[in-house]
Amino acid sequence: MFPGLGSARDKEVRDLFDTHYESLCRLAFVMLREAGSAEEIVMDAFVKTFTGWARIGSMDRPDLYPREPTFRRAPGRCSHAAGYRFVGRGSRTTATAARMCGASLSGGPFGKRSCTDPRLFNRNREVAVSESSPKAKDVLVPRPHIREVIPVPDLDELIERSLRDAGASYRGIPAGAGETFMKRYRRRRVRNAALTAMVVALVSVGVAIGVLARAPTISPITNTATAHELAAGRWSILPTAPIPPRENASVVWTGQELLVWGGSSGKRGESLHSDGAAYDPKGGSWRTLPASPLSPRVYQTTVWTGREMLIWGGYDNAVHVVGDGAAYNPATNQWRLLPSAPLSPRAQVNGLWTGTRALLLGGQPAVITNTRSTYEDGATYDPATNRWQLIDVPKAPEGHQLNWRTAVQVDGELLAWSMWTTSRSVGSNALEVRGGADLFAYDESSGHWRLVRAATGALQDIEEVLWTGKAIIVRGIPFYCGACTRPYIPESTTSYDPVANAWNLLPEDPLAGNHLASAWTGKALWSFDAESISGRIQPGDASAYDPASHKWTLLPRAPFGCGSGPSPTWTGRQILIYCPGSNGGSVESHGGLEYTPGS
Repeated sequence: MFPGLGSARDKEVRDLFDTHYESLCRLAFVMLREAGSAEEIVMDAFVKTFTGWARIGSMDRPDLYPREPTFRRAPGRCSHAAGYRFVGRGSRTTATAARMCGASLSGGPFGKRSCTDPRLFNRNREVAVSESSPKAKDVLVPRPHIREVIPVPDLDELIERSLRDAGASYRGIPAGAGETFMKRYRRRRVRNAALTAMVVALVSVGVAIGVLARAPTISPITNTATAHELAAGRWSILPTAPIPPRENASVVWTGQELLVWGGSSGKRGESLHSDGAAYDPKGGSWRTLPASPLSPRVYQTTVWTGREMLIWGGYDNAVHVVGDGAAYNPATNQWRLLPSAPLSPRAQVNGLWTGTRALLLGGQPAVITNTRSTYEDGATYDPATNRWQLIDVPKAPEGHQLNWRTAVQVDGELLAWSMWTTSRSVGSNALEVRGGADLFAYDESSGHWRLVRAATGALQDIEEVLWTGKAIIVRGIPFYCGACTRPYIPESTTSYDPVANAWNLLPEDPLAGNHLASAWTGKALWSFDAESISGRIQPGDASAYDPASHKWTLLPRAPFGCGSGPSPTWTGRQILIYCPGSNGGSVESHGGLEYTPGS
């Protein structure tokens, strides 16, 4: 059973996926002629669409919603690969009815490159196909002559005609697609609040962030690695840990060991854990942690203080969250219970170390509803006094809500991103959704918040943040994604200067994916594709960015991918990833991956 989800909803979502996944894969394959990329686009479309099931499931034709992201992303990826770019996107509602160029139904029913018009929200449920031709270099502009209008019920026949005329055939969906979808749907749904994801913020030199169940190191790291040294690096496989393999575990670096605790396992994440282990990269060995005083749980918050690993909150069963915590000291190899916190029980809380206190912010209730999907409040915990204290809550801009996504500690000030969404009805079965990110700064000494002025180039759908000591690397999407109805756009990487409040877009990562996992090595950005497939890019591919030359370099491919949500940790000597399973979901006899730079 998935945390926070009801079995009835699970069944409805799975039934729709089983009914429509293969037909949409065939549609995407017609556009792309590459099965792996087509399946990845459709899988992602279903996952992102069904995280909004509370509003979509009540509509007359919820099956139409995954069609739109498929129509948008497949032509976008195709045209991107072919060197074309889109023109005339317009607003979301305009784009819904606009002809999409680059569908590249070459050899299809009309024998030329075509454009598709996914008119998904009108009453006739039609898909119009029109001819397009180059008007300028590297630009495709649709001619306003609709060649044929095809009702959606006949869309499968159009796909078959296109496949036959092109001499192509789709191999069929891979085995286990339904189980893979439900795992990804559960991971995204559980970490979402108000249609946005609570995504882990990673850490760099001297700063820790514990978002959801993960918190990288804050131990001082003096050793660095350049992009050149990373390019000469090599992969190795970690030995098997002495605990059952699991996902969404707490993972922190102490300066000597990688601590792993809690998490879930099983096809549906139904088995929760309260045990843990520690990995010593120098000795290449694991040890078992002593029994903790906490109940088994998942999506707990984790913060490393420099001396202790703090655990707080999380799900202890499918529909129940807890509000207790404990601290583990690796020097004494002992646990201690934390005093009661002034926060209500919750999961997926943003947690970080300010230098003197652990700060917890936001989180979500046991069951997400239309009236309660996220918490806005927060508190600090001082290990020196063993006391909690509530902190003030900032006021969101008019029409926005507080939905804390991630945070980072920068030179005595906390920077925290909050996601907002607004929607309005544009028809009997359609909503126009807008959204973005608000940036707030918190001064711990005064206890005051301030809204950071919106600046040009700011990302609006944030995946990761990493503090380099001079700037914040922010990875995400330039616009609010929602159900991702726009053409496929790879994850952007930006550098944010908090002093000047200035954003700088970095060159595109050659991994060209989304939900990438990253680490800062002191002199370079290390990027890892854990599970996405994008053309030649496969799970396990990695890259490095050199700030000095402003260039990316592809690195050797890992022996396997790591599924969704790995937490890479730079130790000063190597990058460690706890992921005891392959990208396909099968459990291998290993404890994860290690990447060691060369010279």
